[in-house]
Amino acid sequence: MLTKPQRISLYGVVLAFFCLYPANSIAAPAKKPAPARIRKTSPAARSSTPVHRSSMSGNINILFGQKLLDDNDWEPVENQFEFGIEADIKELSWPVSITMSYAHSSDDDTVYYYDYDPYWRSSGDIEGKTSELNIGVKKIWDQPSGIHPFLAGGLSIIDAEREREFWETRNHVVVRWKSSDSDSGLGIWFGGGIYWTLNQIFNLGVELKYSHAEVTLFNEDCEAGGLHYGILLGYHF
Repeated sequence: MLTKPQRISLYGVVLAFFCLYPANSIAAPAKKPAPARIRKTSPAARSSTPVHRSSMSGNINILFGQKLLDDNDWEPVENQFEFGIEADIKELSWPVSITMSYAHSSDDDTVYYYDYDPYWRSSGDIEGKTSELNIGVKKIWDQPSGIHPFLAGGLSIIDAEREREFWETRNHVVVRWKSSDSDSGLGIWFGGGIYWTLNQIFNLGVELKYSHAEVTLFNEDCEAGGLHYGILLGYHF
């Protein structure tokens, strides 16, 4: 069983700045110092001064949306709210970016069971949760307008958990029982989307993604991945 991922490794960028200092001039003791000559620099020459820029760029985004799981495996908690964070980084010479993301989804519901026997009834609370750690590559197409379409894919580690708690009443006697099970699976993910970078800093966009991994819950094989969709908000550096 795989360990449940809890942390996201984010990348940092180090910028180096260099300063140049002119050497001190030595005046001749026997001669009268000549008047200083003022050199005028044209705007074109000033604009040609080299500017040191970082060769790395990337994004850090927060995701809000929905995860749709297989209703045959997860009903009635197959439609789950999802929250996550993702980061990508790229060197100027790389054709694609390296990306990593972590997302958590959950939902809960109450179900009721009745029989023809008036002295028997049952109800229960069901909760389903998944967590995904995705690692892969992302291709981003930069447009002059600041709009960036992208495609991405890679490997996924998915944790899944389901919890059931029931109350059963029979002949005026209440019986309560609770059970839970969890498992992890290794799979794949792929998706795409589009975002707009405002003022070359802030990202706003949408994303659609699909993930797949099989797990075993309560002795039954089920799908832990699903269809993901939502909005992204973030920072470009």
